[in-house]
Amino acid sequence: MFVAVDNPFVQGKSIHAFASLFLHDHRDIVIRKEERFSRFLHASAAGTLFARPKNKPTWAAHMDFHPPIPYLLQSSYDDVEIEVNLLRQRHLDAMILIVAGDGLSINRVNHLLNQKPDVYLYQTPMVVPRMGEAPHGVYHVMHGGWRLYIRLIRNCADKLGNDQVRDDPPVKDFNASLFFLWRMTRAVSEYLVHLSGTLLGPDLDNLDEWRRGARLNSDFAWLFHFLYDYAYLVLDFKQSVRAGDGGALDAMWREFLGLGRCSSANKTQYVPMAILRIFWSETMHPQLAALYEATRSCPLTEREGAQVGWDHPIELLNGAITRGVQSHVTLEHIEQFLKIYPLLEHNNTVLREWTMPARDRYASMMKDMDGDVGRLKEWFMESVGSDWLSMCACTAQQNSIPPGPQLVPQRGRPPWEEVEATMTQQGEDSVPAFVARTVRRVTGNFYSWKR
Repeated sequence: MFVAVDNPFVQGKSIHAFASLFLHDHRDIVIRKEERFSRFLHASAAGTLFARPKNKPTWAAHMDFHPPIPYLLQSSYDDVEIEVNLLRQRHLDAMILIVAGDGLSINRVNHLLNQKPDVYLYQTPMVVPRMGEAPHGVYHVMHGGWRLYIRLIRNCADKLGNDQVRDDPPVKDFNASLFFLWRMTRAVSEYLVHLSGTLLGPDLDNLDEWRRGARLNSDFAWLFHFLYDYAYLVLDFKQSVRAGDGGALDAMWREFLGLGRCSSANKTQYVPMAILRIFWSETMHPQLAALYEATRSCPLTEREGAQVGWDHPIELLNGAITRGVQSHVTLEHIEQFLKIYPLLEHNNTVLREWTMPARDRYASMMKDMDGDVGRLKEWFMESVGSDWLSMCACTAQQNSIPPGPQLVPQRGRPPWEEVEATMTQQGEDSVPAFVARTVRRVTGNFYSWKR
């Protein structure tokens, strides 16, 4: 039998103060972008751009796999409500049930809480939604920027003769797309490090000078903004999940609004979900917030920087079922597979660590990139400039200096201008109006906002 619980929220937050958190020039967002630009450039110079964070988990996750729920999907509100109620019935001894999932399922849960707060928020077990931040969160942050920067990405793929890169990669191509993004990120980073070491080249920390170079050379602007506004955001997001750094992730969900709301990115589902993520962060009772943040990422092992999103274990399970149940696929076979899966996964984890420790996998990944990274850097030096002075001299009107093809044809609005135009709209399309309208629509039945 369910019992009443205290209010899980701190009521009376200002809607205007909340909406202002998403402004593209908010101090938190600007400081984080500037800090990570310098941090990742220095890491690139040191050869540690993709090194995992040093954070070591303070607890261990125990996976208890329940029987599957057949014939129910995430595309139906009714199905999701049945699934949530089944989960609650299996955990009647719990006060709080943190429910994680992909975008579609958590979006349904958010609306369910608003429709029936008396059932799901004010009785035990209380339902708290948790976004799946890796792989799904990383994918959607990557995918939104990918759509904006596809002209540069496509040109780089063509230069390398890579016909596997998709213009609009689906979720199933996430890993291949992310690895190609890492190749580009490393190549552009090392190119900027190279420019820094040439005559009058800016220090790695001199963001104003890098911006000046972007204003002088439209091709260099693509490389600069690719790192500053997009690639380093994806890398920072991925590393923050590995570190379990909830504060950093929340700051980047706020920043994501600028990319995701653009018509080119068209992240119509994940932008509202990002707003709701920050709603929970800003309004949760301090004790509930502390529990949430202490379990922000999921540590599958004791290794440093090896935490994953809460959507990751189920993705591993889905992949294992696909590989392990290939003939006579029945519900009974899947249930039997689930019984032996924990031991199989544990043994696979031990085997992976024994055959190739994390440091060796990192070295292998970097070496695998070397050829493509070198070819892209050569192309940047030919097309954009081999040193800082020649790069600054190569304007859109003087694109024959230095010789070579133009990096990205100057047609259409570049992505950073599209983001700026989207984030500075006025009236009902302004950021504050959009954020306020979105959060009120999904919290209005249980939360009292102040002006």
